[in-house]
Amino acid sequence: MWYQGAISGVTVVDTSVDGFHIEAFTLDKNGFIYISGHQNHAVVRYPPNSNIGTTVAGQLGISSAALDSLNDPLGVTLDDDLNLYIADRYNQRVMKWAPNATVGTKVIAAASTVRLYGISLSLYSPDEVYVSSEDRDSVY
Repeated sequence: MWYQGAISGVTVVDTSVDGFHIEAFTLDKNGFIYISGHQNHAVVRYPPNSNIGTTVAGQLGISSAALDSLNDPLGVTLDDDLNLYIADRYNQRVMKWAPNATVGTKVIAAASTVRLYGISLSLYSPDEVYVSSEDRDSVY
């Protein structure tokens, strides 16, 4: 956490124990941090003030196109109901994981030439999902 005007930040989660390569993260309304570890093919949720995470999407260390798996997840975001949206880069899709789900739902299937990177939900319409492309310099 970095406070405005501070010259250094405070570590709130240390994933070095898990060997994670943090690509993106988001926070929920309860203070949990969701971190995508693209080399570990999963999203892990950390409670406030804890380094002990729980895998909430994908299978740690296993990449696959199955609905219970991810392959290089990058961008992550949450909606108001704590559904997790994940830009699943090498599967060219956006996955939605409901709280406590063991499998996700594919909500967007991108063309095989598009590698999804970042993701955001519209503040104005719950049906709008925005994604950025890694290699095309575009937002869809």
